[in-house]
Amino acid sequence: MLGSSIVELNITEDGKKQKIVFSGDLGNINMPIIKDPTYIKGTDYLVVESTYGDRIHGEMEDQSGKFVQILLDTIGRGGNVIIPSFAVGRTQEILYEINKYAAMKGLGDKIKKIPVYVDSPLAVNATKIFECNPEYYDDEALKYLLKGDNPLEFENLHFVSTAEESKALNDDMTPKVIISASGMCEVGRIKHHLKHNLYRPECTVLFVGFQAEGTLGKKILSGEKLVKIFGEEIAVNAEVKYLDAFSGHADRDGIITWIDKMEEKPKNIFIVHGEYTAEQSLKNYIYDKFHIRSVIPGFEETYTIDGTLVEDNLPTYKSTRFDILETLSFLKQDVDDMTNAVKSELKHNVETDDLNDILVKLNDVKESLAKLKNRK
Repeated sequence: MLGSSIVELNITEDGKKQKIVFSGDLGNINMPIIKDPTYIKGTDYLVVESTYGDRIHGEMEDQSGKFVQILLDTIGRGGNVIIPSFAVGRTQEILYEINKYAAMKGLGDKIKKIPVYVDSPLAVNATKIFECNPEYYDDEALKYLLKGDNPLEFENLHFVSTAEESKALNDDMTPKVIISASGMCEVGRIKHHLKHNLYRPECTVLFVGFQAEGTLGKKILSGEKLVKIFGEEIAVNAEVKYLDAFSGHADRDGIITWIDKMEEKPKNIFIVHGEYTAEQSLKNYIYDKFHIRSVIPGFEETYTIDGTLVEDNLPTYKSTRFDILETLSFLKQDVDDMTNAVKSELKHNVETDDLNDILVKLNDVKESLAKLKNRK
């Protein structure tokens, strides 16, 4: 997966050699299954992500116990645990943790009774790929395999592929754990599960990853009491929890340690892939630690790499154009999801108030966009 790869570029131009490194999504350390990030010897210029550039993750050992307790408490009161999760990496880490506790004496008997559903075709396929490539596991996961225990399989684990199976989960009132994509609740089957469980006080929505500003996940995590899902206002009565130790991204200390391990430190660092406060915080921390100047590039800004220091041209604003493009991307995915949902309902040939409501709202959005498009 290129997005989680460290990219090294060795460039020769006019007889002059320059090395540029891009961190990619720098991995978190001490995570289940996956090995820790690779350390590199050094670089002339570094482009580094900053998703968690202003915070420190909790310890996995502490949060792992909290994770299991959340499951037991919610199931005990008759609710569902809804976990919005990225399909590749995060979902498999969650399964690994559940399997670990299911193997324990005493507590394992309770864990084994909890039905766990992975409801994401991509996550299902990704899990199969994980199972077929144990040579990439870390030492702890390999120990499980050597003992004959597949860390991604356990009693009462179910993989859901079809839309019909997914819908059936919300008709079944048996307390269960549902792990579904997308991780920020913007698209995918997770939105259906939130719609059917957010209003229930006995349920828990458990976030295990970063929630970007403006996303449905961020709104729920920030404490909003009413959220819109498929045009309908849903009350947030469920318990909302967040465990950051499961994050696939390195925290501030993880990023700093990765830079610190470089024998040849970069002349400049470009800080990207983060909200402005995280980028600014990381920039200051890097300077305090290494006395290396960092740049936070603005949208469509260009910099010349010529072996000298890059002038720090820090933008003092976040590009509205970028926000619009990002929002339009989310809307496109939502429209695609809604299109598929409406198509699947065509066979029933029934007009409902919900469908009429959706049509009115879609026409309002269409007219608003047309007015903006024609404005000069």
